[in-house]
Amino acid sequence: MDVGGDAAVILGTTEQNDSEPSNLNISDVFEAITLADPSFGAGVPSVEETMAHTQPQPLQMPYVVVVQQPASKALRFRYECEGRSAGSIPGASSTPENRTFPAIKIIGYTGTVSIVVSCVTKDEPYRPHPHNLVGRDHCDRGVFSVRTEITDENNEYQFRNLGIQCVKRRDIGEALRIREDLRVDPFKTGFTHRNHPQGIDLNAVRLAFQVFLPHSSGKMRRTLAPVVSDVIYDKKAMSDLLIMRASHCAGPARGGTQVILLCEKVSTSVHHTTTYLQLYYPGN
Repeated sequence: MDVGGDAAVILGTTEQNDSEPSNLNISDVFEAITLADPSFGAGVPSVEETMAHTQPQPLQMPYVVVVQQPASKALRFRYECEGRSAGSIPGASSTPENRTFPAIKIIGYTGTVSIVVSCVTKDEPYRPHPHNLVGRDHCDRGVFSVRTEITDENNEYQFRNLGIQCVKRRDIGEALRIREDLRVDPFKTGFTHRNHPQGIDLNAVRLAFQVFLPHSSGKMRRTLAPVVSDVIYDKKAMSDLLIMRASHCAGPARGGTQVILLCEKVSTSVHHTTTYLQLYYPGN
């Protein structure tokens, strides 16, 4: 199935795989996604079936882990109409002196893989999120897709220059329609939620990582269990809570003083304040 048709985007391989021909077609990845769906994959052997026929001894299946989570509140989501770069999602451990980026590790497999990354909702069940992933390379119609080589020495992949481009609430339906056309639905939750756009949190997403392995035919038809990142919040909407003004800085020990705190961007989740007693002694 050639989802992209004549307009399919040809994506190059990564620098780690310069020896391979630069012929990855994003439609091949979407074909893999289609075949991984039970409703479309009739007749395609599953990973378990393939391993059962080729390995007489039980083996642990390859799997994916997130080894560097994205920073939770370091990136501002940008609209396409802003006409500026969406920035890069930093890693949770990133510092000005040592920048890091989200990264995954593929355990128990060496060889060529295809990696697909998309946005999903922050709460389970993880549904396709209308926001798009954008970057200089490997991004098409809001989805990141790349082929790379996994070796014993290098079984990690780092996602550099990957940004989040947000959509307006009125455009949610169209964004999810495109995602449905591409069949990018990591957890097979469907797209009925586009009929209830008010229920989609546009200030928070997770990254869903899908890894596809080649079948004996060479097609990318074997899929590993998808994994998700921690939640990424829009920095503008969910910045660290700051007290902008307070009516009182202190009060009598007997209590009874009403203190008013003015803050910016307070979320609807439950917050609490902590008060403490600090004793002052004359002469100290």
